[in-house]
Amino acid sequence: MEHNRKLFKAKKSLNAKLMAEQGMTLFQGELTSFRSQLTQENSLKPEAFQQVDELQCQVDDQEAAVSQRNVTAVFQVLQLRSKVTSIQHPLSMEITSSIL
Repeated sequence: MEHNRKLFKAKKSLNAKLMAEQGMTLFQGELTSFRSQLTQENSLKPEAFQQVDELQCQVDDQEAAVSQRNVTAVFQVLQLRSKVTSIQHPLSMEITSSIL
C-alpha cells in the first residue's frame, strides 16, 4: 500500500512537472509570437510616419493652391468692380486711381 502511495505521488509530481513544462512551452511560443508581431509593428512605424508626412505635404500644397486661387479671384473681382464703377461714375475712377 505504501508503495502505491509513493508511486501515486511520484506520478502526480511527474504530471505537474509535465504540465508546467507544457505551460512554459506555450508561454515561450506566445512570447515568440508577441516579439515577432512587435518587431513587425515597429518596422511599420517609420513607414507610416513617412506616409503621414507625405500626405501632410500634399494637404499643404493644396491649401496653398486654393489660397492663391482665392487671392487671384479676389483681385479679379476688385478689378471688375473698379471697371464697373468707372463706367457708372467716371469721376469716381479718377478718385480711385489717385488713391491706388
